[in-house]
Amino acid sequence: MTIEQIEKMLREYEDNKRCKNILEIELECIEETGVSAIDYSLEKVSDTYKINRPVENGAIKNIKNAERNKRIQEEIKMNIKLLDSRIKIIDEALKRLKEDERKIIEKYYIENKTYDMIKREMYLSLKQIRNRRRSALEKIKNTFEMLERNKKVK
Repeated sequence: MTIEQIEKMLREYEDNKRCKNILEIELECIEETGVSAIDYSLEKVSDTYKINRPVENGAIKNIKNAERNKRIQEEIKMNIKLLDSRIKIIDEALKRLKEDERKIIEKYYIENKTYDMIKREMYLSLKQIRNRRRSALEKIKNTFEMLERNKKVK
């Protein structure tokens, strides 16, 4: 993984968290609506006790909707799992940094603050901020590579 890819993941971190929350809400809504049972008690039947065509069409429609909802649920669950893994990887990488490095990465990439804003907040020089950011990105890259190697071993 390149430094540019890592920077992109860091910039997308908050968006990924928001997107995951939205998907979880959508999943809840789909699970709550579900398919309701059809009440046949009021339906007129013929002498042979066959159900009328409109009821049959309604039942078929409900079955198709349930199948469609199930496919959508599986797709949403897969997307949630993907976003969750991206979030956890970033969280794990940030945990392994020194506190000042982590703050610089969070402020610069996640909070979109400029070097000047970080300089004022952390009482560091521009050179110190740049060096610590570069050092932190290398550590994050090493963490990603280690996690990738561990994944291949399993």
